[in-house]
Amino acid sequence: MLADLHTTRERLRSALTSAPAEIERAIAIAQSAACEHVFLRTRFDAARKEAAQPSLQQRPLAGLSVSINMLGRR
Repeated sequence: MLADLHTTRERLRSALTSAPAEIERAIAIAQSAACEHVFLRTRFDAARKEAAQPSLQQRPLAGLSVSINMLGRR
């Protein structure tokens, strides 16, 4: 079972995982067959670069993946 955002953030703060590791895990899931028709656009390369920046590690969402549902957009 996947950890929720709060648990993942606590694991990041406790150095039990890293932002680059979490980004790679999220990318693997997004690229899986189960998500084949889910994403219209991705920014995996940018996410990898951002996750690797030590100066960003203290930000609240550092290392956490986010997807946005644009279906209701006008």
